[in-house]
Parts: sequence; structure tokens; C-alpha cells
Amino acid sequence: MRWLPTLTLLIELSANATAQVSPATVLRGELTRPGFVLRYRPGSRAAASVPYVATCIEREFADITGQLEMTYRGRFEVFLYDDPGELGFVTGVDGVGGFASGAELHIPYDNEQTRYHELVHVIADQLASNGPEHRSLFFVEGLANALMVYTHHLHAHTAAAFERRRGRLPALRALVELKDFYAWHAQHPDFFGYDVAASYLLYLRQQFGVEKLKRYYQGVPAEKVYGQSLEQLERGWHEVLDEVEILPETRDLMRRRSGEQVRFSSLERDLELRLPELARRGQSDWQLLPADAKNLPEGWSFSDQVVEARPVDGDQWQVCSVAAGPLGNGVLRATLDLDAGSCAQLSLGPEVTVQLVANGCFLFDGVRYSAVNPNEGNLSGRVADCAVIRIGAHTQVWLDGYLVVEGPTGVAAGAVQIGVLGAACRFQDLAFRPIAKKAGPTDDLGSSREDS
Repeated sequence: MRWLPTLTLLIELSANATAQVSPATVLRGELTRPGFVLRYRPGSRAAASVPYVATCIEREFADITGQLEMTYRGRFEVFLYDDPGELGFVTGVDGVGGFASGAELHIPYDNEQTRYHELVHVIADQLASNGPEHRSLFFVEGLANALMVYTHHLHAHTAAAFERRRGRLPALRALVELKDFYAWHAQHPDFFGYDVAASYLLYLRQQFGVEKLKRYYQGVPAEKVYGQSLEQLERGWHEVLDEVEILPETRDLMRRRSGEQVRFSSLERDLELRLPELARRGQSDWQLLPADAKNLPEGWSFSDQVVEARPVDGDQWQVCSVAAGPLGNGVLRATLDLDAGSCAQLSLGPEVTVQLVANGCFLFDGVRYSAVNPNEGNLSGRVADCAVIRIGAHTQVWLDGYLVVEGPTGVAAGAVQIGVLGAACRFQDLAFRPIAKKAGPTDDLGSSREDS
């Protein structure tokens, strides 16, 4: 499967893929609560969380219907998975962290934000269109985030105010009249599109109430609902944004997510001391890579322990094996120096792949991603130290001494590969250190995780 830096991270694509089997035949376990049925796979990790998830859904359902001042008709189904990889395998919908389809909710058991967001979609699906105007997914995604208010630790108004102050907030009419919000969002991966949409709808709710918001959401023109043109509503919205105070640290977080080389302060500045001991470079059993520069693709070069990777096609990943293996449990580490517009990939065998792209740091179990951190991974124009630690069926990714993403991966040993997309990237001091598998999948792995 081809993965692009413009991969929409919204973790709930409108999915039209068809599963090979009905999810209900795989997720045979069933817990019935008033208003919904929760389905799970007996014996799975997700099954252990069923009572907790069901309780959370009851609470969130009450919150969402209360905010929207509406009554949900009928009941919905919740399909609970161990991770996004299992979700993709069962449903046939790859590359998402969860999705809603009509009265069905497909989610991993442990993603609180995705669960709430997708549940809004299920409930709001009953707000059938009753107006003449088209409402794009700008409204659908905006409503889900507006009811959450905060997503990925950012208030909707804060994100929109940030975009306005850096001169990147499009005209409101252009946003609301988008025909394909997903395509537009994919073309602007460093823009806080979902949060901007949420901020606009949150403003309307705060200023005029939820009943008018629902009529507008259903396609009734703004002039008829609010007695104002879009341009008048835009001015009022911008006045609210101009009053938003953004903490310096919050601004740094948004700049970091947008790909700028911004660092947070730390009590311990030494990179090596922040990493788990098994990932530090002091040990004698590190194997420097690559051993054979003659196998590099055309246009790539290797000198003084630096592999300079230059893509032939800016829209396609170009990948090269630098150690045949088989290499299993261990640490893959390198200093990455990316040109503007560049994305990098590192693989430790066929079932552990890390992609550092504009939308975040993705960890893949084969072709399906198992974890993602949207706040990290955009290293365009930056230099960063990267360590990929795989022990058994668990992998962590560390950037500049901070744990940014971790999740389940396969155990098959294989070659070390590096890849590049978009523009040149230099992989310096690329090295592998084999480690013995411990009793537990995370033994000897520290915890210095940044915002995720």
C-alpha cells in the first residue's frame, strides 16, 4: 500500500471499502446496554475493557445528546478492536484509527478521543438535511471537534486563532463551500483544518445557541437562520479569535506540529541520558550501517557514515535495504537531516515500519498502522535523532530523546530499510544494536513521552 505525507490523519475517513467478512462474524462477543450493542472478539485485549468502554459510551452519549438537545432514535452498534491494524484487517478499511458509518461505530478500545469524535458522527447522522444548501464534511468534522472543544490538547479557538495570526486562515465562504473537505485537508497537511471548522461551529453555538446551529448544519442558509451573511458571521467569529490568548508553550506546540524546529525545555538536556540505556550509543555491540554502499539506488550516496537519499519521484517512496539481516529484536538509530518537504522512513524487518511525515509519526505493523502521534513526525527542514526500539511484539519510536509513539508490531525478523519521499534526507551514523528479548515486551524501555 502507498502511504503519502498527505495521508489524512483524521482517523475517521468516510470509508467505502468492503470487508471480506462481516465484522459481526469476527467480533462475536456481545454486551447489550440501553440504546446500543457493544461487539468484541472473545479472548482479545479489547474484550477486557468492555465494561469500561460501555460505561464511557453511556456517559459520552448523554453528553453529546445533551449538548445537541436531541433525542437519538433507535440503537447503534459499537465494534471494538485491539488496535487500528485489527480494525483494518476485519473491516477492510485501512489507514484509519476508527470510523463511523450510519449507526455503526468501529473503534480501537483504547482511543478516548476517537471514540467520542466518532460517536458524535453516529448521533449527528440523524440530523437529516432539511435545507437547500450543501453541507460538506467541513461541517461534519467540525461539529464532532466542536463538541469536544479540545483535540490533541488544543482548544478549537486557539488553533483557529493561531492560523489567523500567521495569515493562513482562508475566507470563511471558501471553507464552507468546499466540495471535498478531505481532499482539501490532505493538500494542506500543516493546517489545523478540523480545529478551524470546530472553532467556527463552536462560535455559532456559543453566540446563537444550538437550535439555530442545528438548522444551519442541516442546510438552511445562514441569512435565514442568523439574519446575517457569511461575511458578517465571519467578522464576529474573527473578533472572538482576536481576543484569544495563546500561551507561548501552546504556540510552540502548534508550531512544532506544523513542522517548525521548536524544542521544549527539559530538566535534562543530555540526549543520551533521556534515552533508555539499551538505545544509547556507548555500547560496543552497535553495528554501523550500511556495509555495502554499492547497493544504494541511483542518486543516493554514502560517505563518512552519511547516506544521502534523494527521491527520483517526489510523490513515491524510494526505499533501500541497508542491512540484509535477518535482524529481529534491537534498536535502529540514526540522525536524520531532512530538506524542506522531505519525509523519512525506517524499517526494522517486514513488520516494523516508521514513517515521519507531515501529518505525524506513524508506526506500521506491516502495511497497517498500529499507532500514530499527530504532534510529532513532521521533520521537514529539521535535524533529529531517531531511535526505533523493537522487543518482541512491541515497538517504540523516540525522537530527540522523547518517546513519541509506541504500539504492537509483528515479530518477523528481516532487513533494515531506509526510505525517503518528497525531497532529500541524510541518514547519519545509521546503526543497529541487537538485544535479547526480555520476559515482557517493554522491559528496559523507559518512559519520557512527549505530548501525544
